Amino acid sequence: MFVKKLLLVSAFSSLLTLVGAANANPLDVDAIIHLANQAATSGRCMDRGISPAQCEQRLRYALTNNLITQRAYDWAQANGYYPVIDIFDNTIGALCKCGCFDPATVLSARINGVELDVAAGQIGLQHQLLALQDDATLNALHKDYRPLTTVVKGPEATALYEFSLSNGRTLAVTQHHGMVLSDGRVIAAKDVSSTDQFLSADGDTVAITAIGRRQADADVVNFETQGDSELNHIIVAEGVFVGDLVWQNQLAADLGKVALRQ
Repeated sequence: MFVKKLLLVSAFSSLLTLVGAANANPLDVDAIIHLANQAATSGRCMDRGISPAQCEQRLRYALTNNLITQRAYDWAQANGYYPVIDIFDNTIGALCKCGCFDPATVLSARINGVELDVAAGQIGLQHQLLALQDDATLNALHKDYRPLTTVVKGPEATALYEFSLSNGRTLAVTQHHGMVLSDGRVIAAKDVSSTDQFLSADGDTVAITAIGRRQADADVVNFETQGDSELNHIIVAEGVFVGDLVWQNQLAADLGKVALRQ
């Protein structure tokens, strides 16, 4: 028994040493950017996603416990990343993306077999969202309603990007939300220019008549649809195609690449 206690004390001391070593060398901004560039291939981004408030909570924990520097915290917060922290040695193994819809954003959904437009803030796991099928192309936008695996929501401090569209609608999203352009590329909302065009659910191009910034009036929301293909995670909001939660997490590194081909 005495030997066993000694072993436990030794193991606990080793754990404290590891934690102390991690805390003695907080990750600076260069190390954080390196992890961010590996976000989609690290294998450690959570499948369920988290809300903006939870993103901030994890960043604050990392800063308070000296896992990251203030510069690293500022960069991750400004660019919409949160740290994945190993609970055993208190180290950061990956950075993942945050990003959501304004709760008033209207999405194409189905519930109990009835197709309808629903505000993002009213959508729950009982809904299905209209999404692209695996074989969809720019010339054949095959779509179907897919069940949801995740609904996340929370407050958002950073101003939303608000797009006024030629279809008469307005679409407001957080800065890292994936937006589908008419050429098939998916890019972050913050990188969209007024000369870009979105792609409608009917295959038409939708011009951007204005881009503005505004604060969210309530908790922002995001969703993850069921599906193994990256196309299954492209849904319809305010009549145009956009990415779901997966495009902020697992597919973050693919932003800027062509998702839909001819």
